[in-house]
Amino acid sequence: MRNTILLSASVLALAITAPALGQSTSTVNQTGNSNDAGITQTGENTSTATQTGNFNEIDVLQADGKNTSTVTQTAGLAKADINQSGEGNTSTVTQNNSEVPAAAAAATLFAKVTQSSEDNTSRIQQTGLGQSATVDQSGDGDTSDIFQNFGSDNSAEVTQDGTDNNSTVTQNGIDGSADVTQTGISETSFITQNGPAADATVVQSGTDNQSTIMQTGGTGSNATFAMGPNMGRTVVAEVTQEGKDGISNVTQNGGRQFASVKQDDDASGQQSRIVQGGSRQTATVTQTGTNTSGQENSLINQSGSRQTATVMQDGDNKSTVTQSGNLHRAVVNQAEASTSTITQSGSQNEAEVLQDGVGNISTITQSGRRGEVDGNR
Repeated sequence: MRNTILLSASVLALAITAPALGQSTSTVNQTGNSNDAGITQTGENTSTATQTGNFNEIDVLQADGKNTSTVTQTAGLAKADINQSGEGNTSTVTQNNSEVPAAAAAATLFAKVTQSSEDNTSRIQQTGLGQSATVDQSGDGDTSDIFQNFGSDNSAEVTQDGTDNNSTVTQNGIDGSADVTQTGISETSFITQNGPAADATVVQSGTDNQSTIMQTGGTGSNATFAMGPNMGRTVVAEVTQEGKDGISNVTQNGGRQFASVKQDDDASGQQSRIVQGGSRQTATVTQTGTNTSGQENSLINQSGSRQTATVMQDGDNKSTVTQSGNLHRAVVNQAEASTSTITQSGSQNEAEVLQDGVGNISTITQSGRRGEVDGNR
């Protein structure tokens, strides 16, 4: 049996008893087999669709109203495509899969939400199988929450271009991937990944850039930040990685920016790279573990003025700090068989190295006027 329902605001008006002028409402319940639903609403809008069993699929198009759409899909291959434009916007998609389908392939969970103009909000929750969620928000409110659990290949993409951007992505599973791109004013991004081989990328260009990536529970995690000019306000990038072979890349341009990387595990192969250009920027790297990669565990490159680099390492680690400009400060604190290289060019720069252990090596090179060096081994 194949269930198919195609609804539009005009058809619904005939099915509702004495509807209020301009009101559109839609409720769809489907149980079993092929499933399918298409909903198009122009006006007041509101739509609820529930599908249980087998192949599933929902398409919702809402425009020029107080928009609201709730989609729940359970035990099917699922798929939901929501497009909302104008006024209130709000979309909630919940997808769960427990292997019921006995034929027809493809989807295995997939949700796409496109919202434009006014109060945007989108929440997607996916459990099981392949998973994939894409959210595109433009204009005004923005806000997106994506929760993905127990999937074999989590994938989330969020693009926000508006005023009050806010994105939260939580992934539990193997090979989690999250990409967030934000342009606008109040940008905030939180990504939490729990599982091996996680990959997270955040690109922000706007006013109040704030981003946090936390990766735990496995090896081979990768975190990448690219943050543009911040119009004079504070920009924060934070990375926390627990596990073997964690890689972190942070790039910041502008002023008053802060980058913090914490890689914690009694393992090997942790890599951190921070590049900052501008003024009044701070980079802090904390690493524990051993280095078997043959490359620097921590690399910080700063150009501009009044920048500070702090590196704290415990293990067989390497640190390279390069600063060009004026009034920079570099502090490296290492224990055990570590190596530190600091290169500063410009005037009134300061370098401090503290090493405790066996076989430590420290090299400091300063060119310019009134540089200071403080070493303690």
